[in-house]
Amino acid sequence: MLKVSRTKENPGRRFWGCANYQVKEGCNYFVWADSIYEEEDAEKVKLRKKVGSLKLKVKET
Repeated sequence: MLKVSRTKENPGRRFWGCANYQVKEGCNYFVWADSIYEEEDAEKVKLRKKVGSLKLKVKET
């Protein structure tokens, strides 16, 4: 589930956690939502560069 932090250190920061996060016998899965998007954005940049490079190679042939 996507949840919102209510702590003083991270107010309003979104995170992914299981439905039972911090509940007795919960799975304790936790990851900041913005860290996932940063990783995705970095991968998109790499792919765009690769596509651009391949387009140049095609034009050269």
